[in-house]
Amino acid sequence: MLKEDAERELSKATPLLEEATRVLRELKKDDLYSLATMRVPTPTVIIVMELCCHMFSLKPEKKNLGKAPGDTNGFFDLAKSTLLKDPTAFLKNMMGYDKENIGEKVVKAVRNILDNPSFNMEDVRKANSAMEGICKWAMAMMKYYDLLKIVNPMRERVAEMNEKLKVVRKALAEKMAKLREVEAKMAILEATYQEKLDIEAKLQQKIDDCNKKLERAGKIISGLEGEKQRWSDTVKRLGIEFDFLIGNCLVAAGMVAYSGPFTAQYRTQLEE
Repeated sequence: MLKEDAERELSKATPLLEEATRVLRELKKDDLYSLATMRVPTPTVIIVMELCCHMFSLKPEKKNLGKAPGDTNGFFDLAKSTLLKDPTAFLKNMMGYDKENIGEKVVKAVRNILDNPSFNMEDVRKANSAMEGICKWAMAMMKYYDLLKIVNPMRERVAEMNEKLKVVRKALAEKMAKLREVEAKMAILEATYQEKLDIEAKLQQKIDDCNKKLERAGKIISGLEGEKQRWSDTVKRLGIEFDFLIGNCLVAAGMVAYSGPFTAQYRTQLEE
């Protein structure tokens, strides 16, 4: 029952995950390339790139700071040099994101952005379709994380109950083992009896097969006696026909070459 409750709760995330997957599949790489080539990012772009960096636990270094206008913390430059450097790999990593093990720091950082009044999904939607897809994906991951907080304690309880069940099953297995010993002895006796019956049946089958083979062999031998004479006659006849082969070919060639214009009756007389 508890396991079913956990699965029921987790099933609530299915539409979210399906929506996130659909959005990611519809993302256009050209939109990601346009972000990678952007020299002057808008505040919305910077916020979304910061969101991406947090999702993948990427932290800016000193070399990233202030590289682009408005990118004070260096998240946009970091995203350009890592995530946006290979849009194909970026999409693949989002599709295969380890949603079962999202860290608390990641969740806190992402929610600070999503819950910030300055974050406006409508501005994101207008700015770039790829950024909208990224934000929807991140939101789906956060909702899945919330569901896991409900489901994971249930999973732990199920695992604990399974351990207790193992102990009970172990005791039952010992009783069943003793029962199997008795059944095994009976099975050996039955197997021995059945083995003797099988041997008897196989021997009888072999006897029947041998009788059938003997009968067939007799028929074959009888049949081949007349076949020997037939082949001898055939060889003799072919030897005689071979002597007439050249003449027959000559007559046939002459008929083909010269008898065409004549009537069928006259051609027959000529051939005779």
